[in-house]
Amino acid sequence: DDVEIDFDISDKGEVVDGQGRSGKLSIHGNDGEKIVLSNMTFDADLEDKDGVWFGDSTVNFADFSFEDARGMSFGMKNLNLQGGNHGDAKSMKSAAQFTIGEFNVADMTFEDFTFDYSIDNLDTQAVSALQAVSKQGPQVDPTAALEHLKKIVEMSPSININELSVQTPQGKVQADLHVNLPDNVNMVFFPLSLLPQVQADSNIRIPKDVIPMLDALRPGTAQQTEMLVQGGLIKLDGNDYVSVIKMDKGEITVNGVVMPLPF
Repeated sequence: DDVEIDFDISDKGEVVDGQGRSGKLSIHGNDGEKIVLSNMTFDADLEDKDGVWFGDSTVNFADFSFEDARGMSFGMKNLNLQGGNHGDAKSMKSAAQFTIGEFNVADMTFEDFTFDYSIDNLDTQAVSALQAVSKQGPQVDPTAALEHLKKIVEMSPSININELSVQTPQGKVQADLHVNLPDNVNMVFFPLSLLPQVQADSNIRIPKDVIPMLDALRPGTAQQTEMLVQGGLIKLDGNDYVSVIKMDKGEITVNGVVMPLPF
């Protein structure tokens, strides 16, 4: 219903400039399965440079729902995905943000899901080569893949999960992660030599009342959580379990508890 799509693609397929929208798109299976998308919009301005797509793209849905006719169903509202790659033939940055206003699973409602990440200082040629190798499937050459990975590491990329969060019926779950390498990475005995050079920090906060829900889905979660609390790896802050993790000079601390790396 009310679909409009406008695309420009270069003769060699290296440039894509497109946008579109739809009022409603529904797909029905013979046994009662159903997928419904409504108020979809997208915008893409991309260019393929040496096997890597540069540019930005966005996709939005007002509603998305799925039913498999066997009792499984879920629905989501206000889905937004935006991101892209920027840089040149030498180095690039990749970033994206994915948000969901609301989604329903097993009669539970979750709100304000956010996943926001960025990766800086990537070796463009190595990323392109690694993508090409990965497409070989079961015939992939692990030695070649490792060489491309080494080149990526040598550029000292930084990885940032700026936000991973969701509002559950029991409270808000949130986490972040930041990983960095020194400007001059020591590649001797790679990858074992990499661990002492990694600098990282992460913060995790989970409402205490979320644990029984997870335990119902995966029995034993509550017992494992209690063991982590007893070991000091998780601590209770009000009604939330929190864990502050830091990694520096070959040593990990979790809530101040030192955990030397095994090397």
